[in-house]
Amino acid sequence: MVNTYYNAFGGARKLCFTEMGYLTPEGYGKLPGGFAWAQNTTVGQQAQWLAEAASLSANSGKVRLLIVFNVDFDYWGDDPQAGYAIIRPGNSCPACDSLHGVLRNPIAMCAADREM
Repeated sequence: MVNTYYNAFGGARKLCFTEMGYLTPEGYGKLPGGFAWAQNTTVGQQAQWLAEAASLSANSGKVRLLIVFNVDFDYWGDDPQAGYAIIRPGNSCPACDSLHGVLRNPIAMCAADREM
């Protein structure tokens, strides 16, 4: 996917992912029917997959921006936004730890990108 969209503009523009997130019901309960596809996703998987996406993006040279969706939404209902949140019930944040592990100095990475 990255290569397809990057090459669609002849490599002239880096990509921006504006809503990168993974849904998990862990800590909340059963997901509504339309979101049942994520019922077995764990917080550990959410953390791992976000870290992998960030690492692949940072190392590709083709991605300028990746925005995690979402940090701390707490709505759990027909559209379970809280399930995408990286800050989980009880204020734990496994994704924060995994992202920190792959993006040791995100400010420096942004500064380096501006120089390109």
